[in-house]
Amino acid sequence: MKQSTSSYPISPADPDHHLMAIAKMVASAFTNGEYIEEIAKNYIGNCHYDWDISRLIWDGERLVHHWGVWGYPMRLESVQLQVAGVGAVATDEKYRKRGLMQQAALASFESMRQKGYDLSILRGRHYVKFGYARAWNYITYRLKPEEIPALAIKHHYQKLGTEHIEAMDALYNETHQAFSGTAVRPTYSCPEKFFPKG
Repeated sequence: MKQSTSSYPISPADPDHHLMAIAKMVASAFTNGEYIEEIAKNYIGNCHYDWDISRLIWDGERLVHHWGVWGYPMRLESVQLQVAGVGAVATDEKYRKRGLMQQAALASFESMRQKGYDLSILRGRHYVKFGYARAWNYITYRLKPEEIPALAIKHHYQKLGTEHIEAMDALYNETHQAFSGTAVRPTYSCPEKFFPKG
């Protein structure tokens, strides 16, 4: 029998109070509890994670569900759309099968509409009940070293650092502008915060 979700408050995420709780839940669900600091600093805390649109569900002080949303501009043919990418969806094992994900998803969808997102995307087949449909296939190529042609090196390689981020983003945007489904970079809000120069 499903327990009512009415006793579990749902809220947007708050960067000042919820970052570490989210990072711990994501680490527990996806990395065997490891890399909490890295997840907090880079995957959530220093990127296009949308704190207003993501949804958290609580049992008292305990975070029991996370519905994460990352907002960014994405290319689709000749236009750019504001996209809400859903990820790191996780429910505390003791609170599964209580409808928490659906509650968080529906609240997040309403916020996406209010904030003016054009599209929401995610990877996976288990969200069809929310209206998601396949947009494009993932293609993976595996090459053996002997299949890669030996080309003459025209320029010497050099180690890249944080001072090259803008140039790398510009190159990526230039070479990917014709490909649907690619993000418009930068997707990190303040690289100097977590990747200081020098």
